[in-house]
Amino acid sequence: MSSFHIFVSVQQCRTTYSVGGRHLKGHLTSAYNVKDNGHCLILCSEDQRCRSTKFQFRNLVCELNDADRHTHPLDYEFKDGCAYSDYLAKDGFILKEYLMSPVLLEAYASYIDSYHSISNDQLTFNVGALDHLALLKVPLVHASVVQDETPLMVEITVADDVTIGQSVDSDISYGLSDGSNFIGSTTYDKTNYNMFSPCVGLEATSGLSQSAIRTFAANYPIPNDKFYPEQFNFTFKVDKPCRSFCLTAHDGGFNKTVKYSKRRMVSQGLTLEVYKSEKDERVHQNHYYEN
Repeated sequence: MSSFHIFVSVQQCRTTYSVGGRHLKGHLTSAYNVKDNGHCLILCSEDQRCRSTKFQFRNLVCELNDADRHTHPLDYEFKDGCAYSDYLAKDGFILKEYLMSPVLLEAYASYIDSYHSISNDQLTFNVGALDHLALLKVPLVHASVVQDETPLMVEITVADDVTIGQSVDSDISYGLSDGSNFIGSTTYDKTNYNMFSPCVGLEATSGLSQSAIRTFAANYPIPNDKFYPEQFNFTFKVDKPCRSFCLTAHDGGFNKTVKYSKRRMVSQGLTLEVYKSEKDERVHQNHYYEN
C-alpha cells in the first residue's frame, strides 16, 4: 500500500471520489511530477487554494485546481488518460493518514501469512496452506473512536509487481473489516480480463481465511486494455449505504462503483485486510509512499 487516508466528512450529502476519464478545464494553479494519485491528493491538502486535482496516468503528472466540478460544472469535461478528484478534506477533515513500508507493515499487521519474504520495498507471498487466506490485517481505527453513523471514507493506493499479475495467478482482495464483516474489492490478474473486471466487489466473513464470500458485478464492465496495471486506487465509503470506488489506468481511466448489502460497524473498530483467493497464488506488493 503506497498510502491510505481516512477522512471524516462534515457534509454527508456530498461524497467525493476519483473519476476516471474526466478533468476540470481552465483552473490549473500548479503541476508536479508524482508517483501516484494518493500523493497528488496529499499535495492538494497542503495547498490552501486547492479544491480538486487532475492525475495523468501515463506521465504521472499531478495538476492542482483552485475550483471543483461543483463550483464550475461547465468546465467539468471528458478527457482520456486522467482522473479527476475532489479534495474531500475541504468539506471535513483527515482523521488519519498512514506512511507504510514493508518493514512497518510487518511490525503493525496483526496477521501476515508465514509463506512470505520481505525486502526494503517489497513483500512477497508464495504458495500457502489455505484458500482465501489472510495476508495482512492492519488496525486503522480502534473501537469506540467513532460512531457507526460517522461518515467515513478510506482511500487506499496500491502498487503491484506487474511481472506477477501479467502472467501468474494473483487475485488479491483489499478491504475493510469491523472484525466480523469484510467489505472490499478483489483485483484480478491479466489472465482473467476476458471474463472479469479488474476490480470486483466482495463481501465476506473475516478470519484466518474468508468465508461466506459474495461477489458483486464481477463480469462487467470488462476493459478493452488487457495490461495489468501498476496501480489500483480504492475509495471505500464506510457509512450507510456502503460503497466502494476502484480506479485503474485501463481505457484511459477505468472506474468501477459497487454498492454492498452489508455494512461495517465502525464503532467496533476498523481494520485494513488483504487476502488472496487461492492458496497456490503468488502475490508481490511493491511499496512506495509520499506522505
